[in-house]
Amino acid sequence: MADEIPIYLRPALGFTPKEKRNNLVAFSPDILPLYQTKITDAGRLTSTYDNFVAKTVVPEESNLVYVRGAAVDPSSAAHANVNLFTVTNELVLWPQVLKEAAAVGSISLDYKPLPEPVMERGLTASIKSISLTPAGRGGRHDAFISAIDLTEFTGITDAKNVTDLLATVDSNPAFAFYNAIIADPVFDVYNFTTRLRFFDDSAKLTQVELDIESSGMPTGYDVSIFSSDPAINMARTHIVTGHRVGTTISVKNGFDALITVQVYKGKDSPLPPNYASISLVASVVHTSSRIQTIQVIGAEHVLFDSSLRLSKGSAKAQHLGDTEVGFYFRDNIGDTNVIPRTGNAYHSPDIQPLGTKPDPNIASTLSTSAFDTDVSDQEGINIVANASNYVYLRVNTTQATHVEMSLYAVPNGLRIFLEAYDQFAILDVDAFGNLIPATREVIATGPGPVTIDTPFNWFNPPPVQLVDPNSDHYCLVAEARLWTPNPNDRPLWPHRMPLPPGSDFTSWVLGTPTVASRNVNWMSNPNAPTSEFQTNITIPDGFPANTQWTLQVQGVKMPTGGFYAMSATAPSPLDLSVGQTPITHPYGTIGVDFTTAKPFSSTVTISWWQGSGPSRAAGSGLIAALQINVGRANALAQVPGIAAERGPETVNWPLVVGSDNPNLLESVPKHHDGKNVKGKNLLGKAHPIQPVPQVGT
Repeated sequence: MADEIPIYLRPALGFTPKEKRNNLVAFSPDILPLYQTKITDAGRLTSTYDNFVAKTVVPEESNLVYVRGAAVDPSSAAHANVNLFTVTNELVLWPQVLKEAAAVGSISLDYKPLPEPVMERGLTASIKSISLTPAGRGGRHDAFISAIDLTEFTGITDAKNVTDLLATVDSNPAFAFYNAIIADPVFDVYNFTTRLRFFDDSAKLTQVELDIESSGMPTGYDVSIFSSDPAINMARTHIVTGHRVGTTISVKNGFDALITVQVYKGKDSPLPPNYASISLVASVVHTSSRIQTIQVIGAEHVLFDSSLRLSKGSAKAQHLGDTEVGFYFRDNIGDTNVIPRTGNAYHSPDIQPLGTKPDPNIASTLSTSAFDTDVSDQEGINIVANASNYVYLRVNTTQATHVEMSLYAVPNGLRIFLEAYDQFAILDVDAFGNLIPATREVIATGPGPVTIDTPFNWFNPPPVQLVDPNSDHYCLVAEARLWTPNPNDRPLWPHRMPLPPGSDFTSWVLGTPTVASRNVNWMSNPNAPTSEFQTNITIPDGFPANTQWTLQVQGVKMPTGGFYAMSATAPSPLDLSVGQTPITHPYGTIGVDFTTAKPFSSTVTISWWQGSGPSRAAGSGLIAALQINVGRANALAQVPGIAAERGPETVNWPLVVGSDNPNLLESVPKHHDGKNVKGKNLLGKAHPIQPVPQVGT
């Protein structure tokens, strides 16, 4: 078929027409999203033909996409119309997926050989670009599809099995796929989500390997895989550059699941160099006699590149400390946005620990009239061991702005070591049971004080001397930065910017309006629960405001005579807390009914006290269940249809997460699991790794 296509786009770097195509690796270097770079000389694209030069696609902003190619016969003139499509990313780009793609434009590629007899490669590119403004898709993104002289996919036959997929899509020289994200290398935890569907007209189960492959990643990084289907689960595992780590599942026709990959930066690990990458690869496993063969049927890729952040975000990061962000914390009551300040840097009234239960009336407790009152001091609040400690932030704006905030509990002996702050971040639990750094947002429409209605939950703080023997108390440090729709465009957190020469912690706090500090006292808990765990509930988008929800704790063979309780980080005025309640039945329940006009994610803490009852027997437990009460809302007669529209993550209600859920890891494996290593197998022949440029170079 190759001779039917005069110009081709490569499926991966290093490909030549003499090789067998594998479009499904979805890593074409010839589909070139370049953000807002305007190309006026096509030679800039052909001269970099041996390099991977794509940049990030920024949702909800204008992006320019170019293409380049090569003539199959460099000695003859050639012409091709390259049509470009986008589709919400899926791990395997079946014909059924291609039919859902939307056309975004067409670019003509023309090639003419030079009149003199020279060695030519037949390279061609166009300065014409396709402009698109993709919608924000949360953890998902758009995949690009190019098709030569094909304007729609309706005529392609659906694949009934992998054999059809390989014949129809994989080797087709008219196609090229780009299923990749360019991400900022500055992160603590990075995640992306994709969808895996499987079609097969036989009744047999098919083995599918889901592997993580890395290229150029420094040592010290871990990765995990979680899914809406419990069969897909890989606990946090060390990344081995040049090797694959992964898991194997059995699937059959109709399989459909969302998969999330999380990448974790090690404590002392360097940043990934530019174009270091992590790929999620799906392969089918065939066993013949004693030999197994695997065939790649899909892949998605994350490449790390700091260039966009450095060009767009470094100026903001360098100016984060001045008032142009329209935001400031106070170090003392009476402070304004005049910087630098004098006075106490260790007792900010804008960091407010308010006890071991959320305050559903926080708008009143920290109202504008109480803005100059330190309510935490007034109430004598301390940080309590073996409990959830809810900490609220209030902020001050000088103009309309959108800011996100983080909170850190730093032993006082370590507070000057800003580079260590990430390990002391206050955490949330995400929808897959993973601990992630907690952030909160404030959207101010004008100047004035604002209270953040969703608290931070500092869960089970240990005695400070166990964290650092040279410390005698904790210091809560709040930070803020500008929020932008694309995380790559956000400035660095203040603690990631180097201190000016001669600065100390006090001058940093007093000289930075986006940083605040508060010393807190830790005390033991005479009413500490016997055990407790945290989980997540997420109210998805797309449900009517009058939807009746129930958050419930369900006992399973629990001994009577004990007690249980629940609290959660819900936005005020929602109160999802239930106080300490006697367990009077082995299958007893406690819960809260609520409605909400907007989606939110919440970290839920469930506690159990043995009391006068016996110890828990094997098989007993507590389960957190999020339920839709269909019978209580006429508007929800169509709930199954609504859930189906939202995708597989919302179809199966109630969503049940218990303390024995495999996603709720009690500890992170410290060593690489050798059983997961699948051997060296670099996908796409590896792209060149580049050093990370420094700001200002």
